[in-house]
Amino acid sequence: MRENAAVSSETTRNPYEANQAVNAKYLLFWEETDPEKRTDAFLEFLLSLAARMKEGGTVPAPCVDVTGSLHAAIEQVNPVAGETFQVKDEIRLRMDTMTDGNGDLWLPLFLDREDMENGQVADVTIPVEISDILRFGLEREDLQGVVVNPFGHPFTLGKKLLAQFLEDSANWVICKDTRNKEEV
Repeated sequence: MRENAAVSSETTRNPYEANQAVNAKYLLFWEETDPEKRTDAFLEFLLSLAARMKEGGTVPAPCVDVTGSLHAAIEQVNPVAGETFQVKDEIRLRMDTMTDGNGDLWLPLFLDREDMENGQVADVTIPVEISDILRFGLEREDLQGVVVNPFGHPFTLGKKLLAQFLEDSANWVICKDTRNKEEV
């Protein structure tokens, strides 16, 4: 049984709805077969991802209950779906990782719940900012990077690409914003 830790009434709606444009750009990239157009589609995906990061966009992050006490703590509180709740005991969560066929660890980046629910993940899901997922994928020494949509059309973002993207993405959004204003 999957438990989602509610943080606000907004959580009961789809908090990842704004990621639909990013997901659409990702699918266009994934489905493109022409090499030149595929490169352009990949850049459009990265631009849309950078824009969502600038907006503070979040994604569902599967987490492992390290202490094994979350379910008992939730039962004590008996929260109402969508309302904020507080537990008395410390709960420690660790973002779940995935292992590829070579035994390498990757941090999953699910753009929405549907992508995540296509496979088996940890039983706790929390919203995490996209930028945090990418930084964790870059900074954690045991990880190779981030894998986008691992249960659908997976694509890996290795540490070298993550480092370059995180360094440059703020400038990409500024350039795109400037270009859009000039077009108006």
